[in-house]
Amino acid sequence: MNKIIALVGMTGSGKSAVADYLVQKDWGFCRFGQIVLDIVKERGLAPTEENERPIREQLREEHGMAAMAILNIPKFDDILRTQNLVADGLYSWSEYKKLKEYYGDRLAVVAVYAPPKLRYERLAGRVLAGDDVNLRNRPATIDAARARDFAEIENIEKGGPIAMADYTIEYKTKGSVAFDLYSRVDIKIPPKNLALIPLNVIIKTPKSYFLLMAARSSLPIKKGLMMANSVGIVDRDFCGDEDEWQFEAYNFTHKPVKIKRGERIAQAMLLKFSRAKFERVNSMNKKSRRGFGSTGQ
Repeated sequence: MNKIIALVGMTGSGKSAVADYLVQKDWGFCRFGQIVLDIVKERGLAPTEENERPIREQLREEHGMAAMAILNIPKFDDILRTQNLVADGLYSWSEYKKLKEYYGDRLAVVAVYAPPKLRYERLAGRVLAGDDVNLRNRPATIDAARARDFAEIENIEKGGPIAMADYTIEYKTKGSVAFDLYSRVDIKIPPKNLALIPLNVIIKTPKSYFLLMAARSSLPIKKGLMMANSVGIVDRDFCGDEDEWQFEAYNFTHKPVKIKRGERIAQAMLLKFSRAKFERVNSMNKKSRRGFGSTGQ
């Protein structure tokens, strides 16, 4: 039975990038808010928050707070007959509850997070392309984006599905090259002991890429922990249903260290690799440099 991933996050958080990646992997695609944008186009209006909000509110008056879920479920079911589905832009707590009730374990909710400042910069810098018929990358001013944030949090409780998401994808700053990894459980690590901390993620990388996992730089100072094997290399084929990532933590202090569920522990980055071909020879025909530190101080 095919599965559905619903993406939730504030405007400009990067949900479309996640959806595009899954579409490249032959997942079907549907957008919660496309219903609103189609009406905007039919009425000949500009795709702005000022024009979209009244339409969303009207649909919710007619169908209730779970309107976007109710109206999209027939589209979702049609796609799910033949393939997995990524649904971009889950809006409200009511929609989350409706989808969970309808799809049960077939549904996974993925929250995509980026700080407000980064999101507003992204939105202000967008340019609506002429071939963007679905208005996916429409720009927004900082004031409009902030107003939408407040409206979604205060009026439709968007924080609910973000808090209850099964997985979270997060880049903390615009210059971040790595994403954070979180503990799935509460755990206590005795002094001078090792422990495996489950990280609640399984990731399949694109062809010719792998993921490199490392400890957060603050982990030794703040928690007294270090990554026992220094770095973790996650192979492309380590992505089965039971291949959850784990962080091998060593407590080098003389006291137990407690880690709470949801606490940031590690970070990972996507790197490209090339497969080498090795040739066996009897001699390198090169002068030896001999030993460590051979270039001096």
